Amino acid sequence: MLERRLLPGDHLWQYGAFSFRQSSLWGFVGATGAALIIYPTVIGAWAYLTALGISRGRPLGPLIVAGGVVVVAFGLGKYIDNRHKRMLQAKLATVAQEVGVAGE
Repeated sequence: MLERRLLPGDHLWQYGAFSFRQSSLWGFVGATGAALIIYPTVIGAWAYLTALGISRGRPLGPLIVAGGVVVVAFGLGKYIDNRHKRMLQAKLATVAQEVGVAGE
């Protein structure tokens, strides 16, 4: 990788944004998993409060709206995460190939 060539004696390249991920908490949830839990939940809570204000006392409607928003937000977050991983792997392969060709 480019970082290894630029910093051959230094091991700081191991902790770059694209080459280092912290381990999961007890092997269960990492930073991405936590974000996929926290952000949809907060968005769902705001959707519930908004729907509750609009519904004028009917409790089931806001609950359904909030649940739907959480499911959609989680699905969208997972889709974006998978897409980002695929794009990053393709980009890293391209950069590694360019560095390997340029170094010869």
